[in-house]
Amino acid sequence: MAGSERDDDPLIGIAEIAKLAGVARGTISHYRATGRLPPADIMLADRPRWHLSTIRAWMAARPGPGRRAPDTSDDPLLSIPEMAALAGIHRQSIYDLRTRDRFPPPDDAAVRTRPRWRKSTFERWMADRPKPDARATSHGKRVWGQTGISSQEDDQSDPGRRP
Repeated sequence: MAGSERDDDPLIGIAEIAKLAGVARGTISHYRATGRLPPADIMLADRPRWHLSTIRAWMAARPGPGRRAPDTSDDPLLSIPEMAALAGIHRQSIYDLRTRDRFPPPDDAAVRTRPRWRKSTFERWMADRPKPDARATSHGKRVWGQTGISSQEDDQSDPGRRP
């Protein structure tokens, strides 16, 4: 019977989807406009409606709030912490390089506070960047671009020794 079929899989609208997903109605409307929501199962009085099962399947496949779907391409997107780990530098160094325009612009700036770069862009930058003159000091820190340490600086590295 058609009535019992509807009871098992009711039709819902944007407001109900927003409530189920825990987001604002405007977010669901934006998802629909950008193709991130499945097409409506039916139009009733010029308003889109989806079967609850359609929306549950869509929600199960969503990456979730604040999370992105994993990038499975051959050229994945990398975050600043990921690039810093690959380069063996602190992430603040990448922020500093960006400030001084010595780092390429992001390939994905959809989220302003979390820019990402393609792995190929990062690898090109790594290959093209000038290699700093680095060596380890007697107390394990790295000194960039210096050719030596003064004896006074070396004496200060030992806290028990007075100059």
